[in-house]
Formats: sequence, structure tokens, C-alpha cells
Amino acid sequence: MTYFKNVEHTSVNKLKLITCLQFRLSIECKQVQDWSCNWGAREDTMLLFGVYVHGFGSWLYMEADTTLGLNDKLFIGGNDSDEKQTPKAIHLVRRADQWMKILEEEDRARHELLDISDKRW
Repeated sequence: MTYFKNVEHTSVNKLKLITCLQFRLSIECKQVQDWSCNWGAREDTMLLFGVYVHGFGSWLYMEADTTLGLNDKLFIGGNDSDEKQTPKAIHLVRRADQWMKILEEEDRARHELLDISDKRW
């Protein structure tokens, strides 16, 4: 995807770690409200990277993946202290879906621009 900065990889074994640490979104989204943890651009980036690596809805895998750095920010497990904490699975679904729509709109707009510039030449 062109929304993410390119990363040079030294080996397949290091691909996930290097990519995860350098992966950044180049566009912004509306801030989350009333979540129990600090959530910003880095967390959004890691959420989308987690969706890419583990699959949409694989929140437990993302929570366990320490390279994402979301293990203390996702309240998915059955821990009683997590009962009133957010984000839970439904919040992550909505946030990831919101990002997918934004990325789709950006992609469509970029293609339209390219089509217009191609027609000029």
C-alpha cells in the first residue's frame, strides 16, 4: 500500500519486526474518545499492521503480539478488571473499519487524480 512508508528489509526473519517498528500511516483519522488508554496515530498504525499480519478480528493474537505494543491497550480477555475498560473487540472493529474506509477513499481519490493527469498528456 502506498500509504505506508517503504522499509528496506535485511532478511525474511526480521521482516515483521523491522516493518512493525517503522510502519507509519501518512494520513490522519478522527481521534478516539473515552477510551481507557492513550490512543493515537501510533496505536492506529499498529492496529492496521496487526490486521494485516494476523487478520481482521484476530484481536487476541494482536494483544499477544508484543511487537505491536498493544498488549496493555486492548481489553479483550476475560479479566474482571478489564470489564469496564475500552477498547474492546467492538471498538477495534469500528476503528479498523473506519480506517479501511478512509484508506479506500484516499486510494480512489489518488486513482482519479492519476486518471486526470494521464488524460492531459
